[in-house]
Amino acid sequence: MRRAAAAVIGAAVIGLGWAGPARAISIGLHEASEGLSGLGYSISGTTIDLFGSVGSLGTGFIEFTGLGGLRTYTINLHLTNDSGADWAGFGFNLFDASGGLDDLLEGQPPAWVPAGYAPSDLDDLFFVGSGNSDAFGEVSDGGWLSSHDSLAFYDGLLSDGETATFSFGLANIFGSSFLLGTKPTAQVPEPSTLALLGLGAAASAFALRRVRRS
Repeated sequence: MRRAAAAVIGAAVIGLGWAGPARAISIGLHEASEGLSGLGYSISGTTIDLFGSVGSLGTGFIEFTGLGGLRTYTINLHLTNDSGADWAGFGFNLFDASGGLDDLLEGQPPAWVPAGYAPSDLDDLFFVGSGNSDAFGEVSDGGWLSSHDSLAFYDGLLSDGETATFSFGLANIFGSSFLLGTKPTAQVPEPSTLALLGLGAAASAFALRRVRRS
C-alpha cells in the first residue's frame, strides 16, 4: 500500500512539479565513505552540482540532509578518477533512514551499508529518468519495482586522471536525509588479454615445476 501511494505521489511530483517547503540543505561525506574526497557542491533552486575525486575502487557515501519533501532534484555529479585504474562503469544506490515499516520488505541490509540506513524501498525517494553521462553511453535503471533504487552507467571508459559528469533526477517524497552510494567498476580485460594472462600463469607454473624437479 505504501509503495502504491508513493508511486501516485511521485507521479504527481514529477507531473505537476510541485515542491514542498524549502529547507537548508547540507551535503557531506559519510564517515563510512571510501575513496571519495574533496567533495564540494553548489545549489541553484532544485539543481545540485557536486564535485569530487575518487581515489580508490571502494564504496563512497554522500550524505544529504534537509531535503524538502515532495520535491524533485536534478543532480550533476562531477567526479575525477584518481583511483589508479580505468573505469568501465559507475553505479549509484539510494539508502534512506532505517527503522521504517518498509524495512520489513527489504530485509536485513548488507553489512557494508552504514548503520542507521537501509536500501530505499521507493517510498521515500527514487531516481527519476535514466540519467546520462559524458563518459558512458548506456544506463541501467533499477526502476520502481526494485527493492532499492539504483543506476548503473556502462558502455564507455573513464581513464585514470580524467573527469566525468553523471546527471540524474532524484525525487524525494517523505524523507529529509539519505545516502547516495557510489561505486566505480574497474575495466575488465578483453577475453584475448585474459587468455594471454592465463597462458603466462601456466607457463610460469610449468617452469617452476621443472626447476623443482631438477
